[in-house]
Amino acid sequence: MSPMEIVNEAAYPAGIRKALDDASRIKIQIANRWMLGWPGRVQALIKAGDYLPALEARYQAELDALADNADPTLAGLSLECPLPWD
Repeated sequence: MSPMEIVNEAAYPAGIRKALDDASRIKIQIANRWMLGWPGRVQALIKAGDYLPALEARYQAELDALADNADPTLAGLSLECPLPWD
């Protein structure tokens, strides 16, 4: 089990739940933020098969933003869940 609770865990298919169970705390925080703020977009990403790639991309972007800034914020990054890719 992950060290952090996953919001609305039942909304995720088994493969995504497993990936979240094995995910870092930051990745789970992103997933929870998206589920709380944009559940429709989360479901659209899941349906399109884009959820895990979008989550990984956001995770890397947030890590880069934190690493590149003396001010520990996510300067310039939107906190919104993305729409599925075309």
